[in-house]
Amino acid sequence: MANRSVRDALYDNPDETCAVKKRSDYLILIQARLNGQPGTEVDKAERFGLSVELVRDLTKGKVDKFNQSELIVIARKIGITAKV
Repeated sequence: MANRSVRDALYDNPDETCAVKKRSDYLILIQARLNGQPGTEVDKAERFGLSVELVRDLTKGKVDKFNQSELIVIARKIGITAKV
């Protein structure tokens, strides 16, 4: 089993590994978009219609707080249309 990632080692179920990877990929895109915006967390929250707590969790990479569907909705809300 060479070439396994850390994620692969953490999850026994390949479906769970894939789901975590997709959530991580969406979170990376969302973080890049949010971090590329000027202003404070409050400014970013207001600009995109999100709560400050949500912006904070996203920028801190708290992927475990979100399911894939939630991340897709957030991504679209902030202007990300790429499919992961």
